[in-house]
Amino acid sequence: MLAMIAVIPLLTLLSLLRVRGTGATDTVWAEDGALFFKESLHSGPLRLLITPYNGYLHLVPRVAVDVARLFPLAYLAIVLAVTGALISSSLAVFVYRVSRAHLRSRLLCATVAAPLALTWVAQTEVGNNIADAQWYFVYASFWAALYRGRSVRGQVLSALVIFLAVASDPFAVVFFPLLRRNRPMVAGMAAGLLYQGIGVVFMGALSSRSHQREYDIPLSTGAYIRHVIGHVLWPPAEFWLVGVVLVAGLLAWILRGQTRHPRLRASDPRAYVMKAAFAYSVVFYFALTIEGGFIADRYAYPATALLLAGMAAAAAETERGRGLLAGAVAVSVCWGYFGHVPDGNLRADSPSWRGQLHLAAAQCVTLHEDAADVAIAPHSWKVRVPCRLLLRELPAQ
Repeated sequence: MLAMIAVIPLLTLLSLLRVRGTGATDTVWAEDGALFFKESLHSGPLRLLITPYNGYLHLVPRVAVDVARLFPLAYLAIVLAVTGALISSSLAVFVYRVSRAHLRSRLLCATVAAPLALTWVAQTEVGNNIADAQWYFVYASFWAALYRGRSVRGQVLSALVIFLAVASDPFAVVFFPLLRRNRPMVAGMAAGLLYQGIGVVFMGALSSRSHQREYDIPLSTGAYIRHVIGHVLWPPAEFWLVGVVLVAGLLAWILRGQTRHPRLRASDPRAYVMKAAFAYSVVFYFALTIEGGFIADRYAYPATALLLAGMAAAAAETERGRGLLAGAVAVSVCWGYFGHVPDGNLRADSPSWRGQLHLAAAQCVTLHEDAADVAIAPHSWKVRVPCRLLLRELPAQ
């Protein structure tokens, strides 16, 4: 266990170093700054915890910003980036541990944990930020809901992951059927729902939801094939059909091997994991695209990770299947890390947080304004910071 915990700092560092240019530690991402940080400037920490956005409460991002506000303003970017990377790395280790009871293969456990540690999916939005940490928690809560171990530590950690997932994104409640009266997990989900209920009953959370549903099933179907199936083993946006063929071919090969050695019976826990993961992959993507009213890269993340989990469960009984799937995921990780990835443009080319703070402080002095805009990532996003705060921490030179 200690060895696994020691891996977390390494995964965190690798995640942060993936973004070149300006880098993740000197850029503040979209909602992290323009929403969560901005609102923290005008509300107390306790009120922020029950302040809804887009129809629900966001416990993890709110707490992360409260912690970041304890540091000097110039360190906001690095604290938020490191926090986001720590969350994904810690959840990767958690999934690696709890998935072993079902997959019984270290190789496959590393495979299903890979989208958390060094994701190659939805890199335009997900990764090294706290606004999208909810997607990591949603995927991790799938494995937490499946946990059946007797270890008290394992049960507590699984219940905590489920609580944080639901408290940051109520969509995670769809995993309730997987709990099977497991009391610690049920308690974690109930606590998360109770927290979300505070937002609904007392803070009018639902009224903050933008109503832009799009019940276009053909559109969602095509997007699922292209953005989920097409990229689960094929990171490049181009020629996504190649990715679809790879997934179909690998699944056909794995399932054919199972017919020759039918050890993965319907009663086998891995068969249950496979069916549940495939089903939830579809349910999540269609629910998110319909409720959101558009196709977003971040919606593909939980669906793709769940699809990969189902493939890992299917490949668990064949040695070659395990090797092929793990090899394909290793290539995807390397491509996402070393290849030309979208977030390399969105954050690498974005303005420096510290540099923009000094420019804003100078603007406060020359224009005698009460607040100044600070540019953040991606381009066109800004956060308005009070001049009293800027001049107190960053006197204009």
